[in-house]
Amino acid sequence: MTLLATGLFNLLNYWVYVSLMMIGLYAVIAKTNLVKKVIGLSLFQTGIFIFYISMGVVSGATTPITWTEGERLRLGLSRAGVPADRAAAALLTLEADGIEAARAGLEPLAPAAAAIIDEALARPYTNPLPHVLILTAIVVSVSTMAVALAIVMEIKAAYGTIESDEIVTAELEAARAARS
Repeated sequence: MTLLATGLFNLLNYWVYVSLMMIGLYAVIAKTNLVKKVIGLSLFQTGIFIFYISMGVVSGATTPITWTEGERLRLGLSRAGVPADRAAAALLTLEADGIEAARAGLEPLAPAAAAIIDEALARPYTNPLPHVLILTAIVVSVSTMAVALAIVMEIKAAYGTIESDEIVTAELEAARAARS
C-alpha cells in the first residue's frame, strides 16, 4: 500500500463521521419532508457520536484500573515467564520489604521483570468519559427522535401533509383569510 492509501485508511473513522454529518446536514436543510428532516438529524447525531468515540480511543492503552504493587508485580512476573514458586517468593518479599527489594531479588532470575513492571505502570489508559457521555447522548437522541416523530404525526393530523412548503403555504393562506 502506498503511504497515501495507508494514511487515508487510518483516518477512515473521520471520513465516516464527516460523511454522516454532511448527509444529515443536507437532509435537514434541503429536504421538505419532515420525516426526512428527522432522519437527517439522526444521521447528523450519529456522526457526532462516531467523532467523540474516535477521539476517546487511545491506541495501545489499557483500561484505567488502579493496580496494587502486588498485582503489578504479579503481572510483570507472568509476562516475564518467571516460574510460579519464584513468583510466590517475590510476592512474599514484596509484602515484607517492599517493591524495591522484590525487584532486586528478581534481577538475577528475570532481568526483564522490572522493565515489564515499569512498562505496565507507564502505559497510557483510555479515558472512559467520552464513551459514557455518548451512551447518555444516544439515549437523549432516541428520545428526541421519538418526540420529533410524534410532533410530525400531529402536524400530519392538523394539516394533512408532512411537506414543510405545503404547511407554510397553508399557514399563509390561513393568515390571509383571517385578515380579510
